[in-house]
Amino acid sequence: MPQVVVDYARKYGDLSFKELPFRPNDCFVLCAALYAPIEKVVTDVFEAVPEKTFGQAIDDFYAYHDHKIEPVGLLLKDSPFRTLLVLRNFHRFADMKITGCRSVYSLENVVQFAGMTLLPADDDFMIVLFRGTDDTIAGWQEDLDILAKGDIPSHQLCVDYLEAAAAAYPDKKIIVAGHSKGAYLATYAALHCSPEVRNRLIAVYNNDGPGFNTADVIHSAEFEAIKPIYKHFVPESSLVGMLLYHDDDYEVVKSSVILPPFQHDAHTWRVNGTEPDFRPELTFIGKVNDKFFGGILPKLDAEKIAAMYEIVTTVLYAPGVETLLELGSDLGASAVKMAKSFKTVSKPAKKALVGMVGDFVSVAAKAVVTVAGEAKKVKKVPAMIKELV
Repeated sequence: MPQVVVDYARKYGDLSFKELPFRPNDCFVLCAALYAPIEKVVTDVFEAVPEKTFGQAIDDFYAYHDHKIEPVGLLLKDSPFRTLLVLRNFHRFADMKITGCRSVYSLENVVQFAGMTLLPADDDFMIVLFRGTDDTIAGWQEDLDILAKGDIPSHQLCVDYLEAAAAAYPDKKIIVAGHSKGAYLATYAALHCSPEVRNRLIAVYNNDGPGFNTADVIHSAEFEAIKPIYKHFVPESSLVGMLLYHDDDYEVVKSSVILPPFQHDAHTWRVNGTEPDFRPELTFIGKVNDKFFGGILPKLDAEKIAAMYEIVTTVLYAPGVETLLELGSDLGASAVKMAKSFKTVSKPAKKALVGMVGDFVSVAAKAVVTVAGEAKKVKKVPAMIKELV
């Protein structure tokens, strides 16, 4: 069996950060575990001298659930919960202090945000983590809002959170990190925080986060300023990480699963000792994803984006639930309501959808042909075909 991030935690979890400095694998496993809503048992303020260790918080979280392992969502199931229970057994993770666990959720205002701060024992740095999209419908719509609106409530929330954490512990250097939308927010916060805080950053971890809705961001002076400390990782057939306008300065990590959507789960990311298990480049599918999303963006004008937004939000809210778990608990009834809701979509939106489907098909076909052509030039076609089967 390939070694994944939880195996790294088990193998090296008794080493302090003095003995083994913070590695990308630490970031992967923490981001994966903290999809579990541990903020339920941790203060939302930044304590001058944090009292609760991460291990104590995990114990309290387990007790909060009557010592039962609960799913945190329809997609991640109970993996984050189980990973937390592993981390509490090892000093490297359990001895860290945890504080300032802030969570903001509003279905009405379409915001799903969570930030938390970890302070390793007897060390001079802290880790500011942002959670990615959780199981809530609002969280999924907020992802769409990144494309459709460009500005989301979590933008200001993540900057404010990073500034507050930095102010609370002025002598600490800062690692800021996240996975998926959390990676997007970590990068956004690093770009928009004050110069004083940015100068204290020692690493910015983007773990398979989507790009931005404009290419200007990755060509900005602020992005140039964080490049020396910017660490960008994607799985080998990345899907989410290829969305929107993103930088290409990423490292590719092998996954223990094949299907691209499931590779997004950091629990599946493979490790090689203390380092990620890197591969030299994206798979054929990963390259097609990159070409496809890069090719479709210029075709999504304001009219098509508005149509897509209307269709997705109409269908998404049709079952009248707030989480994917609720939706999945009666999938048949939910599917019927979603199908019926499509009838209420405006005629212009439906017409635009037809055009988008045509765009998607043509751009996808071009992406496949382009990547296959590039592979043929370097005699990689047999290997690429092997990946697909």
